[in-house]
Amino acid sequence: MKYLAACCLVLTLGLPPTIGQAQTPTPASPTTRKPLTPTQKSQIDQIRQSSRQRIQALFSSEQRQTYAGLRQRGVAASQAIEMIDLDRTRRDQLRQILRESASAIVKVLGQP
Repeated sequence: MKYLAACCLVLTLGLPPTIGQAQTPTPASPTTRKPLTPTQKSQIDQIRQSSRQRIQALFSSEQRQTYAGLRQRGVAASQAIEMIDLDRTRRDQLRQILRESASAIVKVLGQP
């Protein structure tokens, strides 16, 4: 589940973790991070929006309501997702969406 939480941060922060790494990615210092171009920002926003929509589609109506309520109370997206108790199949689908999103963001950033 830690990997799942780390991947959720990809969608929230736009920071790609190393695939298979079970820890939260840490942002680079401002002096070492290359600024994003407007095109990169737009592409990453599109990836994140698409991923959010695909993830929301995995939730039942009741899970969507629970998730929305948790987010309104200030619960982090990664924690809220863990709290809605997805079945194994949907967790696997979620992980796949997050892997695809992270990979797409890495490509946009021009990293291997």
